[in-house]
Amino acid sequence: AQPLSNQKLSWAEQTFSELYMQFGTVPKGANVVKTVTVTNPYKEDLQLTNIGTSCGCFTATTPKKVLKTHESTVISVSMNTIKFSGDRNANLD
Repeated sequence: AQPLSNQKLSWAEQTFSELYMQFGTVPKGANVVKTVTVTNPYKEDLQLTNIGTSCGCFTATTPKKVLKTHESTVISVSMNTIKFSGDRNANLD
């Protein structure tokens, strides 16, 4: 993960605990999940309206889609190691 200090971040990027994930080399068929924390530092409610990835090789889910001030949730990103192999790059949207 890349640290967030010393970067000029958008208001949305500032809510994420990290902006980059690397899964590394994983065995075919392995259950691979990484998480990123989203925290609302703002007075207004933060609504996560649509969570997805730019590649079908990953899926993203979260248990909570509305965050009040200072509330947090975790977005879980899973890699489909059965259907896909080789290097994969995707965006969490």
